[in-house]
Amino acid sequence: QQKELPEIMKTQSFWILMHSNLERAAVNTAITFFIRDIGFDIGISELQSASLLSIQAFIGFPVTLVVGFLLEKIAVHHALAGTFFIQSVALLILIHAKSMEQCMLFAVVWGIGSGFEQISLQIVWPQYYGKACLGAVSGSSMTSAVLGSALGPLIWGAAYDHNGGSWNSILAWTIPWALITGILTWTMARKPLYIRKPKLNKPVGQEYEIVVNPTTLDADDDMEEVSFSDIGASDIAHEEGTEMT
Repeated sequence: QQKELPEIMKTQSFWILMHSNLERAAVNTAITFFIRDIGFDIGISELQSASLLSIQAFIGFPVTLVVGFLLEKIAVHHALAGTFFIQSVALLILIHAKSMEQCMLFAVVWGIGSGFEQISLQIVWPQYYGKACLGAVSGSSMTSAVLGSALGPLIWGAAYDHNGGSWNSILAWTIPWALITGILTWTMARKPLYIRKPKLNKPVGQEYEIVVNPTTLDADDDMEEVSFSDIGASDIAHEEGTEMT
């Protein structure tokens, strides 16, 4: 297990997923912190602003059930990327919101994105890197989320003071960040290949074994080393267990 975490950290998918986790935590926490002030600028009451958080949560609950089934049909990194595209739409709606009804539409779209986010982030780590060092990988993911939650409100607050008190400009420059994160996640956060090196008594000509399905990776495996390749598993025509020299 100690050998596997450094190998995981060499893959680009790991760092893109870490950045994705940081972005969504930063933006979600910042919106939650400043929703009252944003609502005040729009012209809705404190109670109405607070109710947007409840609407978001109520919408996110059934969406998580749907996404769970959806992920059996589509790649998890595509679902995760969809989170950031939906987030961009939600921010755009909030920028142009002038009434409580439009704010409610924002909360609905935000809740849909949250539903995609919750399930995708639960699945992506064990699906990509197996169970052997899931604790260490999940801990790293939580670190990025906590860092994002800490930085998001600070950045938004500093930007608000700097630009003279305009929330729309802050929301506007957050949209490109969300879009870039979504594009990176969609195109580059593919499931890595697992290349396992057997024990030294393996016959000559059978030096490496490709494992496309990471759930077969176990802490008690009979393999000496595990390395991870940035080549997506979907790009490889080999079946699980195919040996290559």
